[in-house]
Amino acid sequence: MPTVLPLPPSPVASPPAPRLQVHKATGQAFVRTRRDAKPLYFGRHGTPETAARYARFVIEWQANLPLPEVPAEQLLVVEL
Repeated sequence: MPTVLPLPPSPVASPPAPRLQVHKATGQAFVRTRRDAKPLYFGRHGTPETAARYARFVIEWQANLPLPEVPAEQLLVVEL
């Protein structure tokens, strides 16, 4: 079985997921994906359900980030 070498770490770090905030008037937890975007609400702040919804949001956020471009010299071909 051939040895597969991992790709070197990307020089550009991925941006962090939007942080969870609290709407003062309602106590709802929310995030904004951009400064001008409408808030995404997850439910009452501090509940396990809200934490689970935010955790799922973070996973989906990270999965949808664009992949960093890798120079052609760093790509590997593995024999099968």
